[in-house]
Amino acid sequence: MKKPDDDLKLDINEIFGGDWTKMPEAEPTMPEAPPSILPESIEDVPGTDIKFNDETSSSISEPVVITVISKVHRTNDKEAETETLAKDEPPKKASVQVSGSSLLLQPGVSGSGTNEPVNVSGSSLVMKPGVSARKEPTFEDFINAYDRFRSIFFEELKNTIDVRKISNMFVKTFEAARERHLDVLRNTNWDSSGNLLEDGSLNVQRMLDNKNALDPKQAEVMVDNALLFLFNLRIQAVEKGLGPEYGGRVKSQIRKWIEMESKKEGSGKSDPRVLQHLSNFLL
Repeated sequence: MKKPDDDLKLDINEIFGGDWTKMPEAEPTMPEAPPSILPESIEDVPGTDIKFNDETSSSISEPVVITVISKVHRTNDKEAETETLAKDEPPKKASVQVSGSSLLLQPGVSGSGTNEPVNVSGSSLVMKPGVSARKEPTFEDFINAYDRFRSIFFEELKNTIDVRKISNMFVKTFEAARERHLDVLRNTNWDSSGNLLEDGSLNVQRMLDNKNALDPKQAEVMVDNALLFLFNLRIQAVEKGLGPEYGGRVKSQIRKWIEMESKKEGSGKSDPRVLQHLSNFLL
């Protein structure tokens, strides 16, 4: 996806605050292993007298073979013939009772292997092999998945810079993005009670209301451009304040998250179609 032109200059002192300082990274320490409580040899264990089978004086145990003979009681010839004819009959369709209606299953769809009716609740429908009832992801799913980007920023930066400075960066970059994409981001940094969202998250319902007010032919593109612009501003703020390697680390973790979640074939905000859409923001 093409990135929007970046001619908005970011003041790092305004973004992170004028008194921000980079926190030293703690060096990992390896805990000392506890002293072993096991004896050095088997002779150190009191009261033990263990003999091993590999001693030359020990005899080799002969294997014991037990033969089990099962008897099959057969019925008379007439019953055997009836059983044979039943096997040759073609499989019947299973009838599933659905609140007074029947649901027909094609052969091989049901895993029960029987022709007995199965009672389920719901409306009547016809299932066919290969037909998926997968739910389409919603706009709310997309915005909730996008919010995972913000969480990854926190996870990657919280040990390097004060969390309050990270939140301030989220707020300042949102305000800058809102100036460029007012139709999409208007009032989306307020919750339903009228409280300012100081953690940089977006109000999903306000995002949906703004999207519905846009031209339907351009709404999706306009939303993508606004969210991409906001994401890029936050990457730029991190790179200018902490160094390019930190922006690279955030992007790398986002890619790993998308790849891992896509393999799970989840639904909703974890739907692979939603994750693939978000992966375009990293191009």
